[in-house]
Amino acid sequence: MRRLLTARRSTLSVLAILIVLTLAVTVLVLELGWYSPAAAVDETIAALSGAGRSAGAGSAGSLQASPPHQPETWRWGRYGASEGVIFLKTHKTGSSSLAGVFWRNFCSASSSSSPRSCFLPPKDTPGRTWDLSVPRDWRSVQAGASSQSAARYPFEVWTAHARYHPRLFSAVRNTDRAISIVRRPAQRFASAWAWYEHGAALQTTLASFSRRCSQADSLRGLWYRWTTGAKFKYRTGLEASTEELVGAAGFAQSNVFVQRRLFGQLLGRVAAGKLVLLVTDRFDESLLILGALMGWRHEQLVYSRLKVSAQREGVSDALQAQLDELQPFDRALWRLANHMLDLHIQAEFPDSKAFQRELGAFRQLNEQATADCKLLLQEKRRVSTNSSSAVEKRSRSRSWCEAIFRDNSDAVKFAWEGL
Repeated sequence: MRRLLTARRSTLSVLAILIVLTLAVTVLVLELGWYSPAAAVDETIAALSGAGRSAGAGSAGSLQASPPHQPETWRWGRYGASEGVIFLKTHKTGSSSLAGVFWRNFCSASSSSSPRSCFLPPKDTPGRTWDLSVPRDWRSVQAGASSQSAARYPFEVWTAHARYHPRLFSAVRNTDRAISIVRRPAQRFASAWAWYEHGAALQTTLASFSRRCSQADSLRGLWYRWTTGAKFKYRTGLEASTEELVGAAGFAQSNVFVQRRLFGQLLGRVAAGKLVLLVTDRFDESLLILGALMGWRHEQLVYSRLKVSAQREGVSDALQAQLDELQPFDRALWRLANHMLDLHIQAEFPDSKAFQRELGAFRQLNEQATADCKLLLQEKRRVSTNSSSAVEKRSRSRSWCEAIFRDNSDAVKFAWEGL
């Protein structure tokens, strides 16, 4: 027994030493600037600016561009009618609103004239995050999540929460690219902090958490981040968007060499057009570009803001800057997403004034449509039957209005009820 206890203590001591050494090396690498996510994004942007890519219109995952040194004509390839669609939901980025747009146009029998085969999660866990590297999850997806679902593997559309994994391109047929959305890191983190009540789990305030993570003693701050990382519900802590999109749980707690490899692969997918990143902070602009990619009219892009909660504590500009600093990978990825969105807007709308007019028209339509739907669903009045407006014709449909305000979990449950 004494020997067993001694052996266990020795093992624990070795593990403790390895953890301390890993943290020390990571701090040393970061402090000396041996790897910078921001610099990696700068290199990616420079590479995009230095050489154009070309491919046939409508081909899966293609980038369309004129010859090198003319990046202003760069654009994502449009989706063909038979191409599969993968939308990777990310936590607290407005992805529920975006998933609703995909679901209405592709999956809902009441909203789409020809619904496609969409992956339908189990009705008892509609909002779970799928990890297809896990055999149980992969077998469940191959089985169609449930034998009762009409859709079968491989599917045509995916709109569920999932960590990135190459198996997604087997789960959804005829595509080699995916779409996702990112948000300014500080705002995403603060939103998750309030929504999932992280403060109660960690027994601290947002400001105190940020301050402890940013301690002048870098090793102590890194240790605090490392030990609290697993306590965030649905892994919505620091660097959460990058973690989901590289497909590696515990990315923020990994050593810098693993982070560098995974982040480099992620940047490569974004630059090659294999991952189309929309931007929460520019939601309406992103929707117009999504509409261009899918060939959707403005009324097909109507949305409502879902899962919105009031902040329970103030988030000052200084605190937001500190939270951004704590998430260098998410911050760099968000900057690249904004750059790519700018490139596509410039290619799709060479006349910036024309784009602003279209953006204004869509915002006006969206505001009016959601207001009409709220009144219709509250049965305070009916939308006028005399109008020839396309959106008012669509808004007269109660089912269409209900779909606008239905989040992903409710959409899954509603789909199961209709089977």
